[in-house]
Amino acid sequence: MPYVDPNTIDNPTTGQPIPAAWGDQIRANQEFFAESPQCSISGAAVSCTSGTETTLTAASEAYDTDTMHSTASLTSRITAKTAGKYLFWGTVAFDFHATGYRRVNYKLNGGAAVTLATANAVTSGGLNHVMPVPPFSLSLAVNDYIEVSVAQLSGGALNATLRELGAIWQSR
Repeated sequence: MPYVDPNTIDNPTTGQPIPAAWGDQIRANQEFFAESPQCSISGAAVSCTSGTETTLTAASEAYDTDTMHSTASLTSRITAKTAGKYLFWGTVAFDFHATGYRRVNYKLNGGAAVTLATANAVTSGGLNHVMPVPPFSLSLAVNDYIEVSVAQLSGGALNATLRELGAIWQSR
């Protein structure tokens, strides 16, 4: 249940008793703040063609307190069920390849990609290239959603894995 201003239920006047509904809403608001909307999702490797933006999917949830993610449909999305400002963070891993660049983006409601991080290819070590999704904050209306997409320019297909994408409600 989202936060509701108790004065929208009843605005008590001086000397008058406070109605039960007002007290009930105060308790509901406290419960909301004790565990505000938040989730953390992750996915399996997705093959990404060189030079093509690819949206990453997530089949697993570490936690989801507000049904913000589905593991059955539209698995690429974190969807706001409560309006407000959200903080997002995460990590993406790319298979090793010594050529080109790697880019991590976010998309709001399927719109144009906004670049969060770009890095040159790792040229030694043979390990996956792990890129953080720098924390970013957005105001979302109910049913607005965020997706993470990636792009790479290696000259061939590379796997990218959404290791984590997290979101937590910050304020109205």
